[in-house]
Amino acid sequence: MNAPEHGVPPPAGEQEAGLRVSDRERERAVDLLSQHAAQGRLTPEELEARIDSAHAARTRGQLAVLTADLPAIDRGDHPDGTRGRRVARGAQLDLSGQLVAFFAVNLVLVAVWALSGMGYFWPAWPLLGWGLALLKPGPCGRRRAPRRLAPGTSARRLTRPTGGSV
Repeated sequence: MNAPEHGVPPPAGEQEAGLRVSDRERERAVDLLSQHAAQGRLTPEELEARIDSAHAARTRGQLAVLTADLPAIDRGDHPDGTRGRRVARGAQLDLSGQLVAFFAVNLVLVAVWALSGMGYFWPAWPLLGWGLALLKPGPCGRRRAPRRLAPGTSARRLTRPTGGSV
């Protein structure tokens, strides 16, 4: 970081480059690098090296160097080439399709219960079980956000070693 000469502060860019970064800024840089790798601009080896550098970065200037040779990514674009709005709508349509199936099947079950004499209300069990499955995150219900790695770890370090005793 350059010291101001004759009482004139350095340009804003130089001031920003010397500021220390937070974990959130490091994670944003890692996400950006991952998007570039998904679009084929970085090899897996380059990505891993840059991610390690991002986690080790202390200033904004050090983070900026990691993406200086990469073009800007439109924030609405996803690595698979789709627009953010279409992806969100697709996820919403997926859940609404599950809800339509839930209500249709349970309507049939209640109709069978009503036609069979209206004794013990047994459709409560499928209603309860399926309804809870729709509420929880996972393949049947709401989508879970992708898991983020802790600073300083890479996907390669999360794998278990093969062989040997515990």
